[in-house]
Amino acid sequence: SKDSTFSDIRSIIRPVNFVTPDTPATELFRQLQQGAPHLTLVAYEGNPPIGFITLDNLLSALVGDISDEFRQSQSEWTKLDDGSLLGKGTLPINTLERTLGIDIVSEEADTVAGLILWKLTELPKEGQRIHFDQFDVVVKKMSGPKVLLVRVYPTHQHGHSSNH
Repeated sequence: SKDSTFSDIRSIIRPVNFVTPDTPATELFRQLQQGAPHLTLVAYEGNPPIGFITLDNLLSALVGDISDEFRQSQSEWTKLDDGSLLGKGTLPINTLERTLGIDIVSEEADTVAGLILWKLTELPKEGQRIHFDQFDVVVKKMSGPKVLLVRVYPTHQHGHSSNH
């Protein structure tokens, strides 16, 4: 019945924090420190919301982008002397695309480890080499079913081609 749907939704609805666009950032920060929800709607009283602000947005505005260092460490590939790359299996595929300057087709996977599992359809073994169109991946370290560390060898390097 419709009633049970509404009561279900009501049971998970959380109160909304509202501020006006001219609220000082320091005042909103004080509200958030005192337990206001970390997502605040911005509206003039009696009007529909014109947007929202999150604690992250506010902190970035007050002190600069604080999540930058964390994001960088999450997307780090170490370039080795031979042109190969070393990285965690949990790295997003788009970080590999950016680093190599290529597009990787993968509807089924978000991470490099996921890409390997999608290609193999079984768990890889340490030392196993997996071939892709523009690069090879060697699984360097596993922990149970998790691909912890991989080494990527580009096969179509700019200027010269190796591994052929």
